[in-house]
Amino acid sequence: LCFYWLWRDLFDRRVAFISTILLIFLPSFWYYHARGFYHNAIFFDLLLVAVWLMWKALHKGEWWRYLLTGLAFGLAISVRTSEIFWVTGAGLVWLALNWRQLKVWRVSWLIGGAVIGILPILLSNLQIYGEPFSFGYQVALDIPLLTSGNGWSLLHQLVLPFGFQPRTIMLVLWEYIIKLQWWWFGLVMFGSGWAVYHHKLFTKPQINFVIKGSLACLGLIILYGSWRISDNPTTPYAVTVATSYVRYFLPLYAFWLWPVGVWLSSWWCSGYKGKILVVGMLIIYVALSVNMVIFKSSDGLLTNKSNIQRFEATRLAVEKLLKPRRVIVAGITDKFFWPEHPVIINPITINDYNGLKNLVRAQVAVYNFHTTWSKEEF
Repeated sequence: LCFYWLWRDLFDRRVAFISTILLIFLPSFWYYHARGFYHNAIFFDLLLVAVWLMWKALHKGEWWRYLLTGLAFGLAISVRTSEIFWVTGAGLVWLALNWRQLKVWRVSWLIGGAVIGILPILLSNLQIYGEPFSFGYQVALDIPLLTSGNGWSLLHQLVLPFGFQPRTIMLVLWEYIIKLQWWWFGLVMFGSGWAVYHHKLFTKPQINFVIKGSLACLGLIILYGSWRISDNPTTPYAVTVATSYVRYFLPLYAFWLWPVGVWLSSWWCSGYKGKILVVGMLIIYVALSVNMVIFKSSDGLLTNKSNIQRFEATRLAVEKLLKPRRVIVAGITDKFFWPEHPVIINPITINDYNGLKNLVRAQVAVYNFHTTWSKEEF
């Protein structure tokens, strides 16, 4: 709804309707909203809510709109904290282009809402890890930089944790922006070409929106494109919708539907043949997306359903072997057992192994599990 409302206010109802249909059947959007526990999906939703609320706040001016905008932004960051730098950068660009409409009290409500949204996760971290800015992720942050006084090095590590790798960026662009969802990319190219050719038709707010969104997308590409991800357990560098890049680039995929919606809307208004063309394109788009999301043999939703049933059978078989007081070292299969059973991902540091030793001394059974192991090995 926020996506539709934003596109409606920026362009018109027809553009918004077509773009929203394209978003609903966008493979990256559909796939990760159909599966569970992917915080990238709810991060994108909350971010979209924040963008919509900010748009209305800048035009309406009520204090509560700025408060809700900050709250939505804070909640988005609380579920996906690593996105704070590019999102904050995009927000600062947005605010800079609309500085005439801003006042100190409005910014104060915005910041206050963000603090309220982030505060629960900080309190949870304090209770669980002993520090508000400690997280469950095992990240390789060079903590000595915090006290060394080398501010630029720390900033570089936080903003560009994977460095700047142009060759890797180009490879990622080819595999995940152009090749994977090629029908989406084809529509984006035709729509962008039409928009450039008819650039005089666009208003200043529309152009500002495109500039800000494009800069945010550029930041996303530089950030995650510099990281060569290999998270497929069987084929490390397989290019599939289940690879992390696809959910990281979800805001990019959604944003670049704007020229497609504008272009298809112009065809719709061109007459009977134009309407047939638009309907035909949408049918092909939906059919290709359905094939990728549902029927794709390697990672489609049907395959995922079968895997979940197999995982459940494995969990039930393992439970018969467990002692009452136990902890399972499960690796990436922690989802098999948690929250019914206490789990540890993987011991990495000497402190992790000392912790396991203390558990054994306390007569807690420590199990090590891997999906390829037999019952005897477990």
